[in-house]
Amino acid sequence: METTPPHATQAHEATGDGSAPLPDWIEEIAPLDLLIALAAHKRTVIGTTLVVGFLAVCVCLLLPNTYTAEVVLMPPQNQSIGSALGAQLGSLSGVAALAGGGGLVKN
Repeated sequence: METTPPHATQAHEATGDGSAPLPDWIEEIAPLDLLIALAAHKRTVIGTTLVVGFLAVCVCLLLPNTYTAEVVLMPPQNQSIGSALGAQLGSLSGVAALAGGGGLVKN
């Protein structure tokens, strides 16, 4: 005579939304029961976490550093040299105005 686990005897009839009902042993798990189970196995949980963390740090330190760089070169725009130089020096006009009109430069 075969024995079947308690969850295998549950009816798997579809409900109105198309999903099967949960077995009674799943519905009876309380959050406090989970905390008690974790507390009972805390050495295993902490030990596994520390071992995996240590192995991850070792792998990270043993792998060589890999650096990547990306350069995007753009073709020069259609400007003459004079207009390009004027555009770059145009931003300094405010500093020149302060130096000349603000009395910062003496003769």
